[in-house]
Amino acid sequence: MQFLTPLFLAATALLAVPVVLHLTRRETRNPIPFASLMFLQRIPVQEVRRRRLRSLLLLAMRCLGILLLVLAFARPVLDQSWLGAFQASGSRAVVILLDDSLSMRAEGVWARAIDAARKQVSALQADDEAALILFGESSRLVSDFDEGKQRLAGELSGLEPGWEGTDYGRSLIAAVERLRDRNRPLRKIVLIADLQSSGLESLQDLKFPENIQFEAVDVGADLQNVFIEEARMDRHLFDGKTVQPASVRIASSPARAGLQGAVQLFLEGTPIDRQSFALGEDGASTVTFAPFEIDEGIHRGRFELADGGDLPGDDVFHFVVENSAPFEVQILTESRSVSGAYLENALSSGSNLPFRTSRSPSDAARVLLVDNLRRPPAARNAIRHLEQGGGVIVVLGESVDESAYHPEWDEILPARLKEREYVRSGSRAFTSLTDIAWEHPVFSIFQERQKAGWFDVRIFGYWRVDVKPESVVAARFAGGDPALVEGRYGNGKIFLLATSADRVWTDFPLRGVFLPFWQRLVLDASQWERRPAAFRVGDAVALTRSQQDRTPGATRDWDVLAPDRQRVFGLDEEGAPFFRVTQPGFYEIRQQRGTDWAAVNADSRESILSRIPPQEFLAAVESRRVGPEQRPDSIHAAAMDRTERAFSWWLVLLA
Repeated sequence: MQFLTPLFLAATALLAVPVVLHLTRRETRNPIPFASLMFLQRIPVQEVRRRRLRSLLLLAMRCLGILLLVLAFARPVLDQSWLGAFQASGSRAVVILLDDSLSMRAEGVWARAIDAARKQVSALQADDEAALILFGESSRLVSDFDEGKQRLAGELSGLEPGWEGTDYGRSLIAAVERLRDRNRPLRKIVLIADLQSSGLESLQDLKFPENIQFEAVDVGADLQNVFIEEARMDRHLFDGKTVQPASVRIASSPARAGLQGAVQLFLEGTPIDRQSFALGEDGASTVTFAPFEIDEGIHRGRFELADGGDLPGDDVFHFVVENSAPFEVQILTESRSVSGAYLENALSSGSNLPFRTSRSPSDAARVLLVDNLRRPPAARNAIRHLEQGGGVIVVLGESVDESAYHPEWDEILPARLKEREYVRSGSRAFTSLTDIAWEHPVFSIFQERQKAGWFDVRIFGYWRVDVKPESVVAARFAGGDPALVEGRYGNGKIFLLATSADRVWTDFPLRGVFLPFWQRLVLDASQWERRPAAFRVGDAVALTRSQQDRTPGATRDWDVLAPDRQRVFGLDEEGAPFFRVTQPGFYEIRQQRGTDWAAVNADSRESILSRIPPQEFLAAVESRRVGPEQRPDSIHAAAMDRTERAFSWWLVLLA
């Protein structure tokens, strides 16, 4: 039962009035006619208190009348879920939501959760049905309604907590969907968790039906935790041996200023550095390690706390560092070409770049950059390069001879050359790039800071082209003509830039966006992916170009092993271009070319052990209730229905 205006319930104090009246008695006065009262003394009638109540039926009627009036003004509402509790003969459909997130690994918490789940199963009646769902950030059905209570009880014995974060909203939505089609008089959700406050954000998206009961069982405890919140370092190292300084941030929950400890750095299981720390006023501290050297190849490492508090699993941060040679970008240009010099400077500026440039022919080149050549190289070489997964970039300029590109290159070019367009000969002095696909990988880095720099680029000449239907236009000139066109051939990518990279047709080399544009364009054409040093549980790890055969129908020549040495894909599975990580440690990616590793760590948000009281948690769920048969967005209609049902009480009270 709920009351729309519960403050009126304070008027129940008026029940004391009839009780006081029944305890008070006046003397009976029978007037007698008398001639004169002048010689008699006036004696006032005194009230006396009774020691026991009389006329109990009359007293009960008076108290009931007052109580009914108070209830009428409080406007009571009876929900179907409340009425269902009194249906002794009705069977129930119960969903047990069991939290198996990382925080449940704290000492004693998981054991209490399993005991609470067993009590819920034991309380089921013969006609009841139940389902068990484990949840963290995702939900997993362990036992369904039709599998029986015996199967559910048996499943509890072998369960262990996972490594994900907490998401109460998604789990409750999954439970509601499970109960939607159950034809039972009473439907109920029992959530067993440590009520960690970090999982409450998603409750904003929850729409909880009125006709489903909800119960929260708190199995948590107040704990102290120290954990590695994050680590900053680069996975890749090119043409060097020394890894740049790495830093880790240590935090505590709840915040403990002045707490001291130590963190160690391990590489391939060997300790190489140890640093002490003292937490600041905010309960956190940043520790920086000195640079260290690594040999060529892929290396596994970890940062480890000496004492991490009550929650195991977040005291270690795994990472991967890799020392490899940069791939080659072959620039095909005229021997004295100025644009070739601009391109070489742009592609060699900066440190720790994943590529290097060369003008010498090489079969090992990963990207071919054809710069303003009058006659391009043989198309068969470019076709073979693209089929093997390489990249090609064609830059058009004043020197290009249209007839030399047709028909030999028509098969692989994303657009067909038409004619030169000289902007200076028209009514305008120059044109610019105004229609840019900022979400494209080449331009995505310019969305925030350097976006305006593109509008300063002046273009005096370019090639008009006809774009093929399957190609993608990443940028256009102000007049609408394509400027940068992307296409695919075989396993590789090919780009066509319709203007030059020198100062004959454009002032592009003088602008600040020139250097990052060419570096991003080469990386996208090569399909090289900068992988992070570490992932977190729940992430999707994409297999890189070197880790999967993209030829349609090709047999899989790679395999992925989880930290517990179990295969991520079965032997009979074809496999996807990515996999989802579910536990911390190192995932081994086996392939014919060698072995790669992906480091995975627990989500640091799960290490913050602040909790919410059960009453507040219940209030948060109750605030998301809507009508039983209504759409999730019809909250206003639900409120009107509640008001109409409250009005019906006035008719009952009047009777």
